[in-house]
Amino acid sequence: MNKKMTFSTKLQLFVLILAALIVGSISAVFFTYLLHSAKDSFFGVTSGFAYYILRSHDISGAISRKTLPKVEKKIAANLELQEEILYVALINNQGEVLLDTTGGDVKKIYLNDKKNKWMLKEEKESFFFLRQLPLREKHFDVANVVLPIYFQGEVWGVGVVGVAADYLFKYALPRAAIFVAILFVVFLSLSAAASIALMRFLFKPVRELIQGTERIFEQDFETEIPAYGDDEIGELAETFNRLMSYLKDFISRLQGQALLDPMTNCYREDFFNKQLGIELERSERFRDSLCAGWIMIYSFSEVEDKYGKIIGEQLIKTFADILKKSTRHIDVLAYSENGNFGLILPKTDSEGALVVIERILSAIQRISYEDETGRTVGHLGVNYSLVSYAIEEDISRPSSQDFLNQSRMKLDGVREQGPNRGSITKYKPS
Repeated sequence: MNKKMTFSTKLQLFVLILAALIVGSISAVFFTYLLHSAKDSFFGVTSGFAYYILRSHDISGAISRKTLPKVEKKIAANLELQEEILYVALINNQGEVLLDTTGGDVKKIYLNDKKNKWMLKEEKESFFFLRQLPLREKHFDVANVVLPIYFQGEVWGVGVVGVAADYLFKYALPRAAIFVAILFVVFLSLSAAASIALMRFLFKPVRELIQGTERIFEQDFETEIPAYGDDEIGELAETFNRLMSYLKDFISRLQGQALLDPMTNCYREDFFNKQLGIELERSERFRDSLCAGWIMIYSFSEVEDKYGKIIGEQLIKTFADILKKSTRHIDVLAYSENGNFGLILPKTDSEGALVVIERILSAIQRISYEDETGRTVGHLGVNYSLVSYAIEEDISRPSSQDFLNQSRMKLDGVREQGPNRGSITKYKPS
């Protein structure tokens, strides 16, 4: 059964390929560097005595015109034991070939081929190829290593070591390639391990989100994802926590259907009090504003006493419908008694609550009530008292009862001002 590749796996694969390309590029550069520095990496090991002589910092006590024949003979004898070294030559600053272990072949080649880097313009080693050189009645492809020779702190000339190209390609370069291959594998392994560790660290919040989502299907609604900073992952975790909070609230509302008032289809007062406590806790947790309080039909008891309970019930049902149409699905409506309704507006400040109130007042202007004869006897009016709550350092979270009591006390004062009057005040600790 084929499994789809997850996003994290795809990203890890991408990072791994990218790391392989980077390591491959580094290895290629390093391999090129090995080629240019092969004279130090390989020729220095194989040239033996000749290379040691040429790398001497001061030749005053080792080589002179008098001792050159003896040195040449010793080097030539030593080269017979090293087939990869074809010749050794010394060339001074005047362009004179003073030592030539081939018996004159190198001198002829040098005099006929001045375009190659036999003499150094800079005081550092160099490396170049010569192809099909006639040496000792044979032809060889030669890799030339040119080294500066110092005398009393200044460059006296150069020493030249000719290495068989066959040796370079058969032995030296394969060893370099193996070394680079090992280096590539090591770097690739380290990159793979680092990328996997990095991906696990980056996707830890995502995995927790997936696990939290799975727990939802197990009806576990207490799941909370830890915050992971202010980046996109942190915002995603915060959004998930908000979703869980509102989902828990939604389920709580579904479970509270039995707590609905049959006449208005709004929540009963006991559920309203409980829900206000939940909303106050959520407001403090997410640092959201909240408005809640009471809104009631003006002089409801007098109207009901004068025109009967049927008119009173019609007013209550009509006003309940207006409240539902004027509020959001996240707002909480409850019916208490005597035309008194409770209202919770989550994520709403004073200005937002005023917009809701104005919408309600605009809707009730067209509502009137009639007596049994069909004659209009009055118009619907309301009083309201809402309290706003926002997180402040010097204010602790109030209880739902304290919050509602403060709203009810304000409501008693606005009744005397007449219909369609009310207040929206800031919560003050008692």
